[in-house]
Amino acid sequence: MNYDFIILGCGPAGISAALNLKRENNKVLCIEKNKIGGECLNYGCIPSKTFIEMSKRSNIFNRNKVDLVINSIYKDIKLKFNSMNIDFIENCKCEIKKKYVIVNKKLIFYKKLIISTGTKARTIKLNGKNILNKRNILNNKTIFKIKKIPDKVVFIGCGVISLELGFMFNNFGSKVIILESKNKIMQNIDIDILKKLKLEIRKRNIVIYKNTKDLKVEACNKNVKINFISDEKKINIKSEILMLSIGKKSVFNKENKIGIKLDENNFIKVNSDYMTNIKNIYAIGDIIGEPFLAYKAENDGLRLSEIIHNKEKFGKNFLLPSVIFTTPEISWIGKREQELKKGSYTKAIINIPNICYSKCKGIKFGILKLIFSKKNKKLIGAHLFFENSKEIIFSLYLIMKFKMDIKEIKRLLYIHPSMHEAIKYSIIKSNEKI
Repeated sequence: MNYDFIILGCGPAGISAALNLKRENNKVLCIEKNKIGGECLNYGCIPSKTFIEMSKRSNIFNRNKVDLVINSIYKDIKLKFNSMNIDFIENCKCEIKKKYVIVNKKLIFYKKLIISTGTKARTIKLNGKNILNKRNILNNKTIFKIKKIPDKVVFIGCGVISLELGFMFNNFGSKVIILESKNKIMQNIDIDILKKLKLEIRKRNIVIYKNTKDLKVEACNKNVKINFISDEKKINIKSEILMLSIGKKSVFNKENKIGIKLDENNFIKVNSDYMTNIKNIYAIGDIIGEPFLAYKAENDGLRLSEIIHNKEKFGKNFLLPSVIFTTPEISWIGKREQELKKGSYTKAIINIPNICYSKCKGIKFGILKLIFSKKNKKLIGAHLFFENSKEIIFSLYLIMKFKMDIKEIKRLLYIHPSMHEAIKYSIIKSNEKI
């Protein structure tokens, strides 16, 4: 069999590439080693956000609802592929060659190959053994298979996933403990937002141990015994669940048989056109390294299609909004205050409970912070911590993308009352002259 494009990996990057390339009348085949949808659909974005919303709205855990959501989206993708005549193969192993792939002992030839195989979770080995057991020592792939909410959850690693799921389990009523090997947490967040986050963590009685080392883990039938040192104190904990959340790693290794060049962390090296060192082989999504975001991976698929067919040139640097799905969400784009030179910027901050919309809705918590360049009066950073901030960050992304200055931002028409008004009022009511 022969195809114009074979896509390895059918998550957000692979699906996006397949749909956009098919619209240009290419013959496309997607190959997925597990289920279509990849990590995002099956054990990432979709199940986690469904659980998180469930924890905020009802506090009632419903495993079946999550399965229904996943299956519904899975069926939608398959229907779309079938309607567009995109071929796909699931649950299979694939061996890559320079002009073809081998699947189920069959040779399938391609003109161009796109690798979007994603990543896998890092793990911990103690005494040379992987400590995961799929029962009570879990990772981001197995945590969503739980059948009931535990009384206590311990996380190793204080990153985005630990915070999102830590807040979620806290909403459900679990005692949450997080172990972090470093002295500080979440240094990628703006300093003012981080202060508010720490207060919210304390208010929820979520415990974070920093400077942890000498970890020892023993899995028993009903719980996990965790021993460690934090700030030179020996601590012993028992928990129903221990979750590892210590980052992601590449699924490739240096010994790949066709000579695709990898970086020092085994992620695939690509140029600004997503091309590897082999001319007819491309890579997109998480397999090319951070940031590990579904919407960035999806955008890679679109960009690659435009590069191939329209000869577009993008470059690798572009604005990237980010969201942490805590309760409430933390959202940001652009520069943080701590990375800017003093005197080069002004800032505007507003407490969200003070705007009309919040008073109508009874919102009691939140902050919005905008950072402007003194030189050209343009927005260079936006940092939000309030309910549904993920819905507002896109507007700030557009403001930054189209390089609007302060006057233009103030002149925009904001629906009243709405959360978007916080953008305008943060400027109007600012203590600083902007």
